[in-house]
Amino acid sequence: MGARMIERLCDVAARHGCGRIDWTVDVNNEAGIRFNQRMGAQLQKGVYLCRLNPEGISQVCARAAVERAE
Repeated sequence: MGARMIERLCDVAARHGCGRIDWTVDVNNEAGIRFNQRMGAQLQKGVYLCRLNPEGISQVCARAAVERAE
């Protein structure tokens, strides 16, 4: 469900020309941190701010499109 939410958010961001997506994950949430990294997010030092830049947004959208087509 989390992956689908990120994919949908990336789709909206890509359609609206957003430059990045930021969100947070608790520093003690190891499973959440691993999930966000698998999605392509880069952990920002000190605050664990997760971000998908335009390339990352495009990659999530492309990956989701391939999965939906299969």
